[in-house]
Amino acid sequence: MADRIPVKAIYSGTYGSSDVTSLGELSSGETINGSYITDNSVTLAKMAHGTDGELITYDATGAPANVAVGTSGQVLTSGGAGVAPTFQTAAGGGKVLQVVYANPSKSSQVVSAGVPSELTTDLRIAITPQSSTSKLYFDFAAPFISENTNALTYAYFYNVTATAVVNEPPASGSRRRGHWSMRTTAVDNNDNNMLNMSTVDSSSSTSARTYTIYHGSATASYDVQFYVSTLSTGDGSVTQPLFKITEVEV
Repeated sequence: MADRIPVKAIYSGTYGSSDVTSLGELSSGETINGSYITDNSVTLAKMAHGTDGELITYDATGAPANVAVGTSGQVLTSGGAGVAPTFQTAAGGGKVLQVVYANPSKSSQVVSAGVPSELTTDLRIAITPQSSTSKLYFDFAAPFISENTNALTYAYFYNVTATAVVNEPPASGSRRRGHWSMRTTAVDNNDNNMLNMSTVDSSSSTSARTYTIYHGSATASYDVQFYVSTLSTGDGSVTQPLFKITEVEV
């Protein structure tokens, strides 16, 4: 059996690995040449203890380094070339916080004409935003019937609590401002059309508020029928509007 040899001799390459059968403890400052360590032979038990949750990386000089422990829910984030990764809070953009809607069913007709006003209180939506920095996405869809007229019709989202139009477009002369407008085409007294509109606004706070739908037409004599048509035969219709608000974290 070969004698024990100084670790320094292994470091300098004086002895081959076949000559070594056992080693004494390393003295301060002594190391083992990596070429004498068999691949895949260092077990977890042989590694120095660290801190639970830390990861091993390399610093700008190529030396091993620790990635500090993050907090619950954080994700490992690259800092780019030459920068060690770190644990960071994940970006919250695009997360849906809540969806509220109104989809009322009525067996009676609602008529809208003239200066825009609240279409019906059945479409009111109460919402309390969960974040003061989120976005509120508004969507409204409703079939309607016009009365053989080529008149213009308008609609917009309205904040009942703040008594203001939601995300109102900028003024431009005497033009009407809103989120939807349409000139219907006259065929007969039961012309079917579709109202589709949407907009987005900042929540600004977590205060409760109520929204609704405003609708009107260019002339007071131009009636627009919602829910139930005047025509009562099989060619008539009964429909339901849908008003939806989606809060999204940004």
